[in-house]
Amino acid sequence: MRIIIIGTPGTGKTTLSKKLCAEKGIKYYSFLSLMKKQFKTVLNLEEKQTKKFLNNFFKDKNNFLLDGFLAYWLDKEYVDTCIVLETNINILKERLEKKKYSEQKIKDNLEAETFEHLLIEAEENNHNIKLIKTNDTLKENYKHVKQSII
Repeated sequence: MRIIIIGTPGTGKTTLSKKLCAEKGIKYYSFLSLMKKQFKTVLNLEEKQTKKFLNNFFKDKNNFLLDGFLAYWLDKEYVDTCIVLETNINILKERLEKKKYSEQKIKDNLEAETFEHLLIEAEENNHNIKLIKTNDTLKENYKHVKQSII
């Protein structure tokens, strides 16, 4: 299983990813952690350089899950399933406020969610997409994610 999970902040990527990995024995990778380790920053990542690093890093790996909003940069040949998480903007706004995001960051993320920015990016990168709405409880959201990889 080679899975990427993408979504705007607050859609449940990390929570659901770690739960799935623990239950299924899948190796978990955080896009942000990999970028910080490789490039020492996550600000202003250069797409071509980042894609090259991701493709080299994952080319010989199986049974992994990569979680991150830019994980779609990993070429489709190294990914079996791309799970795109989307959340109702009212629910998402509440989640981001709980995380103490700034008003501008909340606005930016709600806009990205409204216009399905990450879904479009995953489609443009020709990934095998499973779209999941994460508007429910953690238990229900997890059930939907688990069903998407069967």
